[in-house]
Amino acid sequence: MRITALHIGLCMVKHNNLRVVKICIVVFFIVMIFGSARSADALVNQAILRTDTTELTIGGPVEIDTTAQAWRFSWGPKAAFHLFFPGDLTSSVDFEGYEFGYGCSVGVNLRFIHKTNWLLQTGFSIGYDNAPIQMVPVVPIYGDAAWPSHSLHQGTMVLPVQAGYIFNYGDDLGFGIMTGVEGSFGFAGALSTPRGERHYDLYGDNGVFRRWNVSWVTGFLIELPPTITVGIDGSFGLLNVARQPVFRFKAMNETYVRISMTYWLK
Repeated sequence: MRITALHIGLCMVKHNNLRVVKICIVVFFIVMIFGSARSADALVNQAILRTDTTELTIGGPVEIDTTAQAWRFSWGPKAAFHLFFPGDLTSSVDFEGYEFGYGCSVGVNLRFIHKTNWLLQTGFSIGYDNAPIQMVPVVPIYGDAAWPSHSLHQGTMVLPVQAGYIFNYGDDLGFGIMTGVEGSFGFAGALSTPRGERHYDLYGDNGVFRRWNVSWVTGFLIELPPTITVGIDGSFGLLNVARQPVFRFKAMNETYVRISMTYWLK
C-alpha cells in the first residue's frame, strides 16, 4: 500500500486535532496583535499628517481632487476562528450531547470599494474544523439516552462572493454590512469512531458526506483604517451534505460562525 503525504497529514489531523486547533488559535491572535499594532502606528502617522496639512492650508484655497478613480482595489491576508455546527440548526428537536465544534482558516481577501462606499469582495481560504457528530449506534438506543458521538475532522477550501456597504464614522473608524454566497469543497477529512461502533468514511465512494456545499453568508465589518478589517459573519449551508441516513439529524447543512481579521497590503 502506498503511503502519501495526504495520508500522513490525515493521520496527524486525526490524532492531534486539539493541538492543531490550539496552534491555529495562537497564530490567529498573534496575527491580530501584530496587525493591530501596525494599524495603530499608521493611525498616529495619519493624524500627524492631517495636522501638518491643516497648518499649511490655513488661509489658502483648498483644492478638491476630481480625478479619483471610481473603484479602489485592495487585497490582503486573512485569518479566522470559527464555531462549527454540522447539523441542522432549524431542527426543533433538542438532542442531548450535541455540541459545537471549532476550527480556523487562513487565506486572502480581494475587494473593490466604490467611492460611494459600496463594495464587492471575494477571496480564497483553506480551513480545518473538528466537531462532535452523533451517528446511528450499533445497538439501537431508545428514549433520551445519548447516541454515540463520533469526531468529525474536515479540511475545506472556500470561495466567497459578497457585496456590502461601509458607513464611515470620521476618518478612523467604519462599520460595514455584507451578504453573499460561498462555495466550499472538502478536500480531506475523517471520522474518529468510538470503540465498539461502526467506522464510516467521511468522503469517497462509501463516504457519508458530500464534498461540495453552497452557503448563504451574512455579517458585518469593523474597519480600522488604513490596514485592518475585523469581520463577524455566519455561514448557513443550503445543501444537505449527508449521503447516507446515518446521522441523528435528518439533514446535515454545515453552519459556521466566524471571527476574522484581514490585514490589507494595498
